[in-house]
Amino acid sequence: AWAFTGTLLVASSVAQASDMQIYAVPTAGKKTIVMMLDTSGSMGGTDTGQTGTRLTRLKAGMNAFLDSNDATLSNVSVGLGHYSLGSKRGKILVPAAPLGAVGSAHRTALRNAVTGLSASGSTPTAAAYAEAAAYLMGTTTLNYPNIYSGFNDSVASSKSGSNYISPLPPVADRVSCDGQGR
Repeated sequence: AWAFTGTLLVASSVAQASDMQIYAVPTAGKKTIVMMLDTSGSMGGTDTGQTGTRLTRLKAGMNAFLDSNDATLSNVSVGLGHYSLGSKRGKILVPAAPLGAVGSAHRTALRNAVTGLSASGSTPTAAAYAEAAAYLMGTTTLNYPNIYSGFNDSVASSKSGSNYISPLPPVADRVSCDGQGR
């Protein structure tokens, strides 16, 4: 009986795929990315065989991304944060919004924020990730000990009251992958 059940399950999952699904050109869903950049003191250091500081190279990489004219990027929503603030937390610098074309107002805001970054402090990675997650979920980090919350230091346009404004679509409008490319 077990062998029959296992065969039936495999056969039913295989029967769901059609040639159209396998060979269809994939379509991109709406993407929201929050880049939480490390601006701790170690980012002011250099590496053997590399030119410039780690932060200089990070900024160059971000600027190359912002200069990309890849058409698929224009609809990707990108936000920016950094961490080492007060040596204990991260904060949101630029709320997520569609990148738009090269030279758009949002790309300019991201570039200006990147330009203003400097290296100092320690590396509060966990607190920074918690800040990014709270922003994406539309919640807050004010419930944590205040030394770890970057909520009050984040840009005003990223929050409403004591919560962040989530850049994600409402739960009912979200699209997820079922593991079979749909």
